[in-house]
Amino acid sequence: FLDIISSSSGPIFKGIEAPIILKEGFLIKRAQGRKRFGLKNFKKRFFRLSNQTFSYSKHKGDKHNLFEIPVTDILAVERLEEESFKMKYMFQVVHAERALYIQANNCVEEKE
Repeated sequence: FLDIISSSSGPIFKGIEAPIILKEGFLIKRAQGRKRFGLKNFKKRFFRLSNQTFSYSKHKGDKHNLFEIPVTDILAVERLEEESFKMKYMFQVVHAERALYIQANNCVEEKE
């Protein structure tokens, strides 16, 4: 879903200026830094996908996003093998700055 709207610049949404929320909910993301002793740090965040941006915040209803990028800046969305992080339902959102590693709650959300 993310890859469809980011790669085609959302042909369905051309001419629509107000953001439309397409999907939102809590997911687990890998922190960009590292925890002590080199362990990877995963945090629960509230993600929101609109026809214009992909963002996350600490809590639902937060006015300030911790991260936000235009969907047109998303280069790829790829499912990851369980071996990558020894966790199920992982995928990455790739953009110019870095890859964002996210864990969905189940296989249905992972595919969306």
